[in-house]
Amino acid sequence: MWARVVAGSVVSAALSEPSGSGWQEVADTPKPPDTPTTTWERGVEVSSGVPVVSWSPRDKTEAELTAESPALKAALVARRNEAALRQLAINALASNGDYLALSPPTAAQVAAQVRALTQQSSALIRLGLGLLDSTG
Repeated sequence: MWARVVAGSVVSAALSEPSGSGWQEVADTPKPPDTPTTTWERGVEVSSGVPVVSWSPRDKTEAELTAESPALKAALVARRNEAALRQLAINALASNGDYLALSPPTAAQVAAQVRALTQQSSALIRLGLGLLDSTG
C-alpha cells in the first residue's frame, strides 16, 4: 500500500505503487485480535513522518456477530420476536376494547373476533412458554 503525505497528513492512498512524486510506502502493522464484540477498521496515519497502517476499534455488526455464533443469532431472533409479540398484545387490548364497545356485534364481527382471539391466544402462549423462534 502507498500513501501520499502532505503537511504530515495522508491525503490519498493506493494499493499499487502510483506514478508521480510524493508517494511513500505504508509500513504495515498487524491487526490486533478481535474480541467477542469488537473488531478493527484498517486506516493509515502518519507517525514520525512515515505512513503506517493504523487500527481503530469498532463494535461488530449484528451480521458479524450472528455469523460467528448460531446461538447468538437465535437469541437475537428470540429478542426481536418477543418484542413483536408484546406489541401485538398491546394492540390486541385496544382492538378487544373496540369489540366490547359494539352493541350488539354482527355475525361477521363475532367471527372476526374469534379469529383475532385465537391469534392473540397463540401469541400469549408463545410468550408464556418462551417459544420465541417465530411470532406465528
